[in-house]
Amino acid sequence: MTSEPPPWYVKGEIHSSIINAYHSSGADTTKIVETLAEYEIDAPTDRIQTLVNSVKSERISQIKENSTAQTPNTTVRSNPARYIDTADISYLAPRDAAFTIGAALTRYEGSFRVPDNREQLAIDLIWDRQHRTVAFGIFTRETSDPVTEDELKRLAEGETSPASGRSPSVIGAIATSEFNTDARSLADENGIELFGASALTRWLQDAQLTPDVFGKILEDDLTPEEIMEIGSTLEPLPTAVADSDPLDPSPPTQNQLAENEDTAAKETSMPVDDSVAVTGQKGTLYADASDDGDYDGIDRFVDGLQGEHE
Repeated sequence: MTSEPPPWYVKGEIHSSIINAYHSSGADTTKIVETLAEYEIDAPTDRIQTLVNSVKSERISQIKENSTAQTPNTTVRSNPARYIDTADISYLAPRDAAFTIGAALTRYEGSFRVPDNREQLAIDLIWDRQHRTVAFGIFTRETSDPVTEDELKRLAEGETSPASGRSPSVIGAIATSEFNTDARSLADENGIELFGASALTRWLQDAQLTPDVFGKILEDDLTPEEIMEIGSTLEPLPTAVADSDPLDPSPPTQNQLAENEDTAAKETSMPVDDSVAVTGQKGTLYADASDDGDYDGIDRFVDGLQGEHE
């Protein structure tokens, strides 16, 4: 009995099938090549892989072009820098997304690992923080397509501990969309922390990865160590951002962080009145009664009150 092709495969549509595959959760180049060899293309696997890599590179180039495109401007001033966002990540395969998200998270702290496909783990990214290790499954798709309970089961039921290195103490799911109600219920039952498009958007906004950095991550086949080296050359995160926990479900906004810094700066630099009070000024009370120029003022005030009641 012939097995059914994966849902991303469209008969006679090689280009569309490859793009669909990179949108689907868990699809990688090897699986794409095997599927096309079985159902579509009668050619050596190395030639099919060259085709798949070509379509992948084309897609990455389109993302970079969209990222750097600017609205025509007749003034001399250039537009603000464009940074990678959730929409860019949504077009990637989970493994490619893992390298980019790992680059973003390590801008806060720590290091990251991307498990080898041969381990057949349910996770796509491991973030080694100072005091704990977090493993994530990644779900890339259009923002209007929520992650379902069935999709999240791979994290709830699959293997999440790598063969080497620190084992995760926290399991999370990252999506370029959100999670439906059933998926959230499953996550609650299994202690899986969920990070949807809003969280991912915040991480990418903080990380400020440029299209050039994005291109290097995807095209140059860099190791996590090489990617983190690139990250170390970028402008450091503001202290208030770097000290915040990106996994906090309700972190302070950038504006709130800026306001807190302004308040702290004002509190540490309160103005001091160096002026010297003039001795004997009428109506002013001093710590030393001999310096009070109007020491009969209270008596007159009391006499006035008594007069009002007479």
